[in-house]
Amino acid sequence: MKDKSLGIWLMVIFGVSGMAVIALAWLLPTLESDRMVANLAGSIGIFIATGQALRLRNLPSNNKHLPLEVEITDKS
Repeated sequence: MKDKSLGIWLMVIFGVSGMAVIALAWLLPTLESDRMVANLAGSIGIFIATGQALRLRNLPSNNKHLPLEVEITDKS
């Protein structure tokens, strides 16, 4: 997958949802077993987001920075 915008969206979705799941697991009164399963699911989301960030950071860019010559003519 070489589409950076899709990778960024996936990173945001998995990261935010992972943090939300972990926060809700600790804020809501639940059983310890349910809390541990929610922590595992949230941690997986955060690890996926971290993997996406590292992959996007190491992806080579197709942008070539070439010098641009501009000629200005004075019309006054």
